[in-house]
Amino acid sequence: MAEAPSRSSVKSVEERRREKESDFRSGAAPIPKVLLVVASPEGTAEFGYVDRVVRGLAVSHAGGFGVALPPGDPHAGRWREIGVSVHEIDLRGRSPLVARSLAGVLREGGYKVIHSHGRYAGVQARLAARLADRFAVHSFHGLRYEGMEARRRWVYGTIEKLMSGMAAYYVCLTNAEKEEAIRGGFGAAERVVVIPDGLEFDALDAIPAQPLPGHPDGVLAIGAAGRLASWRRPDLAARAFATLLDRGVDARFYWLDDGGLSHDAARGALDAALATHPKAKERFQVVDARGRVEALIRSLDIVVSTSEREDFPWWPLVAMYAGRPTVLSRVAGNGDVGVDQRSTLYFDPSAPADLDRALKRLAEDRALGARIGEAARIRVRENFGANKLVEASANLYRRFGESGVKSQGAPVPTR
Repeated sequence: MAEAPSRSSVKSVEERRREKESDFRSGAAPIPKVLLVVASPEGTAEFGYVDRVVRGLAVSHAGGFGVALPPGDPHAGRWREIGVSVHEIDLRGRSPLVARSLAGVLREGGYKVIHSHGRYAGVQARLAARLADRFAVHSFHGLRYEGMEARRRWVYGTIEKLMSGMAAYYVCLTNAEKEEAIRGGFGAAERVVVIPDGLEFDALDAIPAQPLPGHPDGVLAIGAAGRLASWRRPDLAARAFATLLDRGVDARFYWLDDGGLSHDAARGALDAALATHPKAKERFQVVDARGRVEALIRSLDIVVSTSEREDFPWWPLVAMYAGRPTVLSRVAGNGDVGVDQRSTLYFDPSAPADLDRALKRLAEDRALGARIGEAARIRVRENFGANKLVEASANLYRRFGESGVKSQGAPVPTR
């Protein structure tokens, strides 16, 4: 009959447990080999996110991870140059052979975890994890589930619910996205985590301000940034701008479009909003700002986001880091980034008068704008840096250490 463990041996086990937890918190716990999977093309938000994680992990955890992406992507060569294992696979195909190919990469490369980004990669990667008996992590990068038309919503929701047990963790960019994922039944609450995207501060600091096209000296410059899309409500921004002009404020508005100016529905709504106000129409300019939003945003005095939703509010964060005072719709995405009356001014998009009042306050009280802008810069630096993104990703992967993940319903590899 085996002897009962002594008090000293029990203490030793407890000490080892505490040491393991301490190692995890301090970052000393090992990171298993991880395969990141991205099918979205260069220039998309999810690709930029993955690129920041890859370059960050390449510095701090060289040799411990790889990337799978479609053939011919220019980043393949760049990532190989910094020591990343790159696997080129046609991930956008719907054939089950894609999942089999990924499963082969997992086995042959000795990967313990596969982390897919975006819906194109998500289905195939989770199937591959099941085939290869590996852990899966999936990042949605914006669900947009509740805004879909009925049939697409049903199809998408059904697929995600069926696959909800096929990943150990689901990663969301914002708290609103996390709530939507849980509400939709796409993942249990304890397996849905939030890892926001992060700005590369050194790169932004190196970009000089670029003058706004045709902007006269001494005139207030108000603007918004991002693709001119209907859900960003450029018509709401235009009406608020017209109201500001009616109140005697000498201002111009610049929409810094980073999507190529080919957005007919949004442009139609914007033109309709400006049609009854000739002065606002004359002073409202849509700028093709592809590749130079960061430089132009530094020349704005006030930055506005009138969006109905934001998967992740990248341009508002860039503006906040540049010290620009912002007025943001309190909606999914935007709601995570600021503290109302301190680092931004929030407004209810269903109450346009709130936006009018916020713009008027900042236009008339430049000292208030300076204080909000400085508080915004500090908040972004403390909470939304690329270093935070890489650190949070690494800590998530550390959860797949020797003890594995035992979350109910999550696949637990046998090896």
